[in-house]
Amino acid sequence: MDSSREDMKEQLDSPFIMKNGNLCQETKDPSYIDMRQRWQRFLVLGLKEIIDEFQITNVEFGMLFSIYSIPNIFLALLMGYFTDRIGIRNATTIYTLATLIGQLLFALSPIVSSYNLALIGRLIHGVSSEALSMAVVIIINQWFLKAEIGLAFAIMITLAKGGVSLTNLVTPQILVQSGGSIVQCLNFGVLLTLIAFMFALLFSKIDKYNEEHVELERSRVSSFNNLQMNAETPAKKGFISCKLIKDLDMKIWVFCLVFFLSYSTFGPYQNNVSMILRTRFNFDILEAGQIMKNTDSGNCSTIAYILALLHIPVARFNEIIDKERQGFGVGLSNSAQNLGNSISPILIGMILDNQDKESNSLANGYQQISLLLGFESLAFLSILAMWSIQLMTRKSRPLTLRI
Repeated sequence: MDSSREDMKEQLDSPFIMKNGNLCQETKDPSYIDMRQRWQRFLVLGLKEIIDEFQITNVEFGMLFSIYSIPNIFLALLMGYFTDRIGIRNATTIYTLATLIGQLLFALSPIVSSYNLALIGRLIHGVSSEALSMAVVIIINQWFLKAEIGLAFAIMITLAKGGVSLTNLVTPQILVQSGGSIVQCLNFGVLLTLIAFMFALLFSKIDKYNEEHVELERSRVSSFNNLQMNAETPAKKGFISCKLIKDLDMKIWVFCLVFFLSYSTFGPYQNNVSMILRTRFNFDILEAGQIMKNTDSGNCSTIAYILALLHIPVARFNEIIDKERQGFGVGLSNSAQNLGNSISPILIGMILDNQDKESNSLANGYQQISLLLGFESLAFLSILAMWSIQLMTRKSRPLTLRI
């Protein structure tokens, strides 16, 4: 490796760079998305040019994550209702196109040196991609039988983790090879999002053909009059009201609480794992990316069936909430998820900004972050354990006759 690349690599490995006597932290988003991938992923890469242009702090860095999630606390409910109204095919195409537009704006932000444009791009990208993730859950519940849903989710998550693994491996290489060009990394994200849009169009065509085929089969089974009448009766549209929320079963509220706590830990950990590896364990940027890639690759090949088990609650949405309000139910769980995704990045930014800008203090800051995430993980695991014990106690309680 020549000296220029060594200098670039050393510069990238530094999480803080001096600017006018102040130490700043810079970040970027290599983006990630394909049609079936639902996790946003940032690689925290120190780049002097972006610091000079944006002058962002740790809290402002956290806003790049929070702006992705804060609107979805409320908009996820409306997007679920909107999906029920316009149909899954139209919704998938619209959401994927909006994701592409958001990624284009985000990729344009370093070219025009506009941090606000980056926030706008992340806002559009976050709302549309979260809506797309709801659409994917509904698609799987509609396309597959109950016995097939777990495997369908396992395949979907495996493909998504493959995309994450590819991003972790390729993005640092692009950054180093291009001499630290963040634009080239973001262009790679635009390319992936464009491919996702093409797949959305393909899905729309396949789903339309499948619907026509199903209707043809139903028309041939004329003897089952009741079944045919139900199939031709338009589904009752959901409507957001206080009564709708009041009538929801307790199971979906517990499900949303677990979503909130789990995504308060999972997303922030993924966002900061690169910096944790580099500050606490002294890995360089390429080594950190390689470790993250290996982890995700291992997930792809070894725990597909475990992933299927973990996603059984998502796959059983048709039993938690009725079909007419399924979009609203998915939106409600996504609101809880995005509430967790919004709070944790800001808390992490405040923790880091309160540290002295020294390497040892920075490592202590990330140690505090690790403890915070561990406490949140313990909290939602405890809730799950208590809920499971309560269910088992109810089932094992003997029936008594009162006279």
